[in-house]
Amino acid sequence: MKKRLLIFDFDGTIVDSGDVVYVINRSIFKKEFNINISKNEFYKLFDDNFYKNFAKFLFKHKKIGFLGLLKLEFEKKKIQKYVEQLLIELENHKSHFKPFPDIKNMLKELKKKNILTVVSSDLDSFVKYIIKKYKLEYFNDALGADFALSKIKKIKYLIKKYNIPKSDVIYIGDTIGDILEAKKAGIQCIAVTFGFHSKKRFSGSKIKADYYADNAKELLEIIKRKK
Repeated sequence: MKKRLLIFDFDGTIVDSGDVVYVINRSIFKKEFNINISKNEFYKLFDDNFYKNFAKFLFKHKKIGFLGLLKLEFEKKKIQKYVEQLLIELENHKSHFKPFPDIKNMLKELKKKNILTVVSSDLDSFVKYIIKKYKLEYFNDALGADFALSKIKKIKYLIKKYNIPKSDVIYIGDTIGDILEAKKAGIQCIAVTFGFHSKKRFSGSKIKADYYADNAKELLEIIKRKK
Protein backbone atom coordinates (compact mmCIF):
# COMPACT_ATOMS: atom_id res chain seq x y z
CA MET A 1 0.00 0.00 0.00
CA LYS A 2 1.31 3.44 -0.91
CA LYS A 3 2.28 5.77 1.90
CA ARG A 4 0.76 9.21 2.26
CA LEU A 5 2.42 12.29 3.67
CA LEU A 6 0.45 13.82 6.53
CA ILE A 7 1.53 17.34 7.52
CA PHE A 8 0.20 18.55 10.86
CA ASP A 9 0.08 22.04 12.29
CA PHE A 10 1.12 22.05 15.96
CA ASP A 11 -0.60 24.67 18.17
CA GLY A 12 -4.34 24.07 18.21
CA THR A 13 -4.03 20.84 16.24
CA ILE A 14 -1.70 18.56 18.21
CA VAL A 15 -1.49 20.55 21.46
CA ASP A 16 -4.12 22.57 23.29
CA SER A 17 -2.42 25.94 23.55
CA GLY A 18 -4.82 28.65 22.37
CA ASP A 19 -5.47 30.53 25.61
CA VAL A 20 -1.87 30.18 26.81
CA VAL A 21 -0.44 31.43 23.52
CA TYR A 22 -2.78 34.42 23.58
CA VAL A 23 -1.84 35.36 27.16
CA ILE A 24 1.86 35.09 26.27
CA ASN A 25 1.49 37.22 23.16
CA ARG A 26 -0.70 39.79 24.88
CA SER A 27 2.12 40.33 27.36
CA ILE A 28 4.79 40.55 24.64
CA PHE A 29 2.77 42.93 22.43
CA LYS A 30 2.29 45.24 25.42
CA LYS A 31 5.91 45.06 26.58
CA GLU A 32 7.67 45.27 23.21
CA PHE A 33 5.24 47.34 21.12
CA ASN A 34 2.98 49.05 23.69
CA ILE A 35 -0.07 47.53 21.99
CA ASN A 36 -3.07 46.07 23.80
CA ILE A 37 -4.09 43.21 21.52
CA SER A 38 -7.50 41.61 22.08
CA LYS A 39 -8.10 37.88 21.77
CA ASN A 40 -10.14 38.43 18.60
CA GLU A 41 -7.36 40.55 17.05
CA PHE A 42 -4.80 37.90 17.95
CA TYR A 43 -6.79 35.04 16.42
CA LYS A 44 -7.29 37.13 13.26
CA LEU A 45 -3.52 37.00 12.76
CA PHE A 46 -4.04 33.33 11.89
CA ASP A 47 -6.40 34.10 8.98
CA ASP A 48 -3.28 33.97 6.80
CA ASN A 49 0.41 33.32 7.48
CA PHE A 50 0.96 34.46 11.08
CA TYR A 51 4.16 36.43 10.45
CA LYS A 52 2.66 38.14 7.40
CA ASN A 53 -0.35 39.32 9.41
CA PHE A 54 1.94 40.13 12.33
CA ALA A 55 3.75 42.64 10.07
CA LYS A 56 0.43 44.11 8.87
CA PHE A 57 -0.72 44.50 12.47
CA LEU A 58 2.49 46.31 13.49
CA PHE A 59 2.28 48.53 10.40
CA LYS A 60 -1.33 49.42 11.23
CA HIS A 61 -0.18 50.53 14.69
CA LYS A 62 2.79 52.42 13.18
CA LYS A 63 5.39 50.18 14.82
CA ILE A 64 7.15 49.30 11.55
CA GLY A 65 7.66 51.11 8.26
CA PHE A 66 6.36 50.30 4.79
CA LEU A 67 9.47 48.30 3.86
CA GLY A 68 8.91 46.11 6.91
CA LEU A 69 5.37 45.48 5.71
CA LEU A 70 6.65 44.42 2.29
CA LYS A 71 9.44 42.24 3.64
CA LEU A 72 9.96 41.22 7.26
CA GLU A 73 13.74 41.06 6.76
CA PHE A 74 13.76 44.88 6.90
CA GLU A 75 12.55 44.64 10.51
CA LYS A 76 14.87 41.86 11.67
CA LYS A 77 15.64 43.45 15.03
CA LYS A 78 11.99 43.81 16.01
CA ILE A 79 11.10 40.33 14.77
CA GLN A 80 14.14 38.86 16.50
CA LYS A 81 13.24 40.59 19.76
CA TYR A 82 9.68 39.26 19.50
CA VAL A 83 10.96 35.72 18.86
CA GLU A 84 13.42 35.97 21.77
CA GLN A 85 10.65 37.05 24.14
CA LEU A 86 8.37 34.34 22.78
CA LEU A 87 11.04 31.71 23.42
CA ILE A 88 11.44 32.87 27.04
CA GLU A 89 7.69 32.89 27.67
CA LEU A 90 7.11 29.53 26.00
CA GLU A 91 9.81 28.08 28.25
CA ASN A 92 8.16 29.63 31.33
CA HIS A 93 4.71 28.33 30.37
CA LYS A 94 5.59 25.01 28.75
CA SER A 95 3.90 22.99 31.52
CA HIS A 96 0.56 24.43 30.31
CA PHE A 97 0.85 22.88 26.82
CA LYS A 98 -0.76 19.45 26.58
CA PRO A 99 -1.93 17.25 23.69
CA PHE A 100 -5.63 17.21 22.88
CA PRO A 101 -7.55 14.09 23.98
CA ASP A 102 -6.93 10.98 21.84
CA ILE A 103 -4.16 12.67 19.81
CA LYS A 104 -1.49 10.17 20.86
CA ASN A 105 -3.63 7.15 19.93
CA MET A 106 -4.52 8.79 16.62
CA LEU A 107 -0.85 9.40 15.75
CA LYS A 108 0.11 5.86 16.75
CA GLU A 109 -2.53 4.43 14.40
CA LEU A 110 -1.72 6.77 11.50
CA LYS A 111 2.01 6.07 11.78
CA LYS A 112 1.45 2.47 10.64
CA LYS A 113 0.71 3.44 7.02
CA ASN A 114 1.72 7.09 6.66
CA ILE A 115 4.62 9.51 6.95
CA LEU A 116 3.83 11.96 9.75
CA THR A 117 5.34 15.45 9.93
CA VAL A 118 4.78 18.76 11.74
CA VAL A 119 5.08 22.35 10.54
CA SER A 120 4.68 25.14 13.07
CA SER A 121 5.03 28.86 13.68
CA ASP A 122 6.69 27.96 17.00
CA LEU A 123 10.42 27.50 17.37
CA ASP A 124 11.87 24.08 16.52
CA SER A 125 13.24 23.50 20.02
CA PHE A 126 9.88 24.12 21.67
CA VAL A 127 7.98 21.82 19.30
CA LYS A 128 10.52 19.03 19.80
CA TYR A 129 10.42 19.50 23.58
CA ILE A 130 6.63 19.01 23.70
CA ILE A 131 6.83 16.03 21.35
CA LYS A 132 9.42 14.38 23.59
CA LYS A 133 7.72 15.29 26.88
CA TYR A 134 4.42 13.69 25.90
CA LYS A 135 5.97 10.80 23.98
CA LEU A 136 4.50 11.89 20.64
CA GLU A 137 7.59 10.73 18.77
CA TYR A 138 5.71 9.46 15.74
CA PHE A 139 6.88 12.28 13.47
CA ASN A 140 9.56 11.91 10.79
CA ASP A 141 10.10 15.68 10.75
CA ALA A 142 9.17 18.71 12.87
CA LEU A 143 9.83 22.07 11.20
CA GLY A 144 9.36 25.32 13.11
CA ALA A 145 9.92 29.02 12.54
CA ASP A 146 13.71 28.48 12.65
CA PHE A 147 13.45 26.54 9.38
CA ALA A 148 11.22 29.08 7.61
CA LEU A 149 8.47 31.55 8.53
CA SER A 150 6.31 30.44 5.60
CA LYS A 151 4.41 27.17 6.05
CA ILE A 152 4.15 26.92 2.27
CA LYS A 153 7.95 26.68 2.06
CA LYS A 154 7.95 24.00 4.73
CA ILE A 155 5.16 22.06 3.00
CA LYS A 156 6.98 22.16 -0.34
CA TYR A 157 10.23 21.08 1.32
CA LEU A 158 8.55 18.02 2.88
CA ILE A 159 6.84 17.05 -0.38
CA LYS A 160 10.19 17.19 -2.19
CA LYS A 161 12.09 15.41 0.60
CA TYR A 162 9.72 12.44 0.74
CA ASN A 163 8.97 12.48 -2.98
CA ILE A 164 5.23 12.07 -2.45
CA PRO A 165 2.72 13.15 -5.15
CA LYS A 166 0.58 16.10 -4.06
CA SER A 167 -2.50 13.92 -4.46
CA ASP A 168 -1.17 11.80 -1.56
CA VAL A 169 -0.39 14.73 0.75
CA ILE A 170 -2.84 15.99 3.39
CA TYR A 171 -2.40 19.05 5.58
CA ILE A 172 -4.16 19.14 8.94
CA GLY A 173 -4.58 22.52 10.67
CA ASP A 174 -6.85 24.55 12.92
CA THR A 175 -7.02 28.00 11.31
CA ILE A 176 -8.24 29.66 8.13
CA GLY A 177 -4.62 30.57 7.46
CA ASP A 178 -3.72 26.87 7.53
CA ILE A 179 -6.38 26.12 4.92
CA LEU A 180 -5.17 29.00 2.76
CA GLU A 181 -1.54 27.87 2.87
CA ALA A 182 -2.51 24.29 2.04
CA LYS A 183 -4.52 25.54 -0.95
CA LYS A 184 -1.57 27.68 -2.12
CA ALA A 185 0.67 24.62 -1.85
CA GLY A 186 -1.80 22.64 -3.96
CA ILE A 187 -2.67 19.95 -1.41
CA GLN A 188 -5.77 18.70 0.39
CA CYS A 189 -6.62 20.09 3.81
CA ILE A 190 -8.52 18.88 6.85
CA ALA A 191 -9.48 21.59 9.34
CA VAL A 192 -9.97 20.68 12.99
CA THR A 193 -12.57 22.72 14.83
CA PHE A 194 -11.16 22.29 18.35
CA GLY A 195 -8.19 24.67 17.96
CA PHE A 196 -7.64 28.43 17.48
CA HIS A 197 -10.54 28.86 15.03
CA SER A 198 -13.99 27.55 15.89
CA LYS A 199 -16.52 25.81 13.67
CA LYS A 200 -18.48 29.09 13.57
CA ARG A 201 -15.42 31.00 12.34
CA PHE A 202 -14.74 28.39 9.66
CA SER A 203 -18.36 28.43 8.47
CA GLY A 204 -18.21 32.21 7.99
CA SER A 205 -15.07 32.05 5.86
CA LYS A 206 -14.99 31.93 2.05
CA ILE A 207 -11.88 29.75 2.30
CA LYS A 208 -13.04 26.16 2.73
CA ALA A 209 -11.19 23.02 3.79
CA ASP A 210 -11.82 19.70 2.04
CA TYR A 211 -12.95 18.14 5.32
CA TYR A 212 -13.66 19.22 8.91
CA ALA A 213 -13.10 17.21 12.11
CA ASP A 214 -14.52 18.00 15.54
CA ASN A 215 -12.11 15.75 17.49
CA ALA A 216 -9.13 13.44 17.06
CA LYS A 217 -11.24 10.30 16.65
CA GLU A 218 -13.21 11.91 13.82
CA LEU A 219 -9.96 13.12 12.24
CA LEU A 220 -8.59 9.57 12.30
CA GLU A 221 -11.70 8.20 10.62
CA ILE A 222 -11.60 10.84 7.87
CA ILE A 223 -7.97 10.05 7.05
CA LYS A 224 -8.51 6.28 7.17
CA ARG A 225 -11.50 6.56 4.79
CA LYS A 226 -9.45 8.42 2.22
CA LYS A 227 -7.83 6.12 -0.35
